[in-house]
Amino acid sequence: MPMAEKKAAPLGNYGDIEADVKTWEKNWGKWGPDDQKGSLNYVTPEVTLNALKLVKEGKVYNLAVPMQRRSPIFPGHDPIIYSTMRDGGDYKAGYARYASPDVGVFLDRAMMETNTYTHCDALNHVWFGDKLYNGYSRDCVRSDGSSKLGIEHMTGVVTRGVLLDVAAYEGVDFLDGNYEITGDILDKVAKWEKVEIKTGDMLCIRTGFGWELMEKEEEKPLPPLPHPGLVLSAAKWATDREVCALFIDCVGMDKAPFPPRPCALACHMWLEWAHGTYGGQAFYFAELSKDKVYTFCFMGAPVRIVGAAGGWIVPLAIK
Repeated sequence: MPMAEKKAAPLGNYGDIEADVKTWEKNWGKWGPDDQKGSLNYVTPEVTLNALKLVKEGKVYNLAVPMQRRSPIFPGHDPIIYSTMRDGGDYKAGYARYASPDVGVFLDRAMMETNTYTHCDALNHVWFGDKLYNGYSRDCVRSDGSSKLGIEHMTGVVTRGVLLDVAAYEGVDFLDGNYEITGDILDKVAKWEKVEIKTGDMLCIRTGFGWELMEKEEEKPLPPLPHPGLVLSAAKWATDREVCALFIDCVGMDKAPFPPRPCALACHMWLEWAHGTYGGQAFYFAELSKDKVYTFCFMGAPVRIVGAAGGWIVPLAIK
């Protein structure tokens, strides 16, 4: 199947952010010294009401990948563990969980990291030095569930969603592993689709390099690194437009392996640490792409695990 080769797109006006992380602009304090919601503050009641007006047909798209052992996971993360606790065999063997022997219950469980599967990162997911977003101390991250900036602060979101279909723009099924998504590329895709990013939008970026690729390869694992992803100019492009979150279909948001400058997970750092903008990975945009749906009403909420570094989410797009 066709793939897009690496584009040597210039950084445009974004080259300055390759400098030392300590020199980065930050929006800490924008919503007050105690803010823990970050860019969710952009989603005002007016933004939500305008998003609901986008629904014309009532067609619903599920943007989550299927949760199973073979779900795509970023290299180095623990695999998903799925197991059965009670099934028909237990009852056939004479074990009854409830008082009535004729009543059976199928019970199973799934265990996985909160920053794997289709998920949204919390604003405590990454930090630099001893500071988290908005100047919170690194000591606020604790293993007892009392961490600041946990995913519970991203409550339900209803806003305008915008899909920037980079793979379709390049005329390919999925991007090559060496492909770098720059701010210039996002600008070109937006103009190609004739869409404008507005304050509070949910920005969705399609590469095809995720569950969509696994489906085409009959669910074989994703190829080893390199994987396509964002570079810093794309992250700045998003924050300049005041999006409430940036979701991508890759298992990693940053181009991998990570460039040496200015730090590891640089796009995570720019979005989540410096600007309080939520990021998420392992989404599924194939059906939106097929129908050429580039703007829609987005609805979704992560599992509200108090203090957690992320939460699994079932996002919906409605047109």
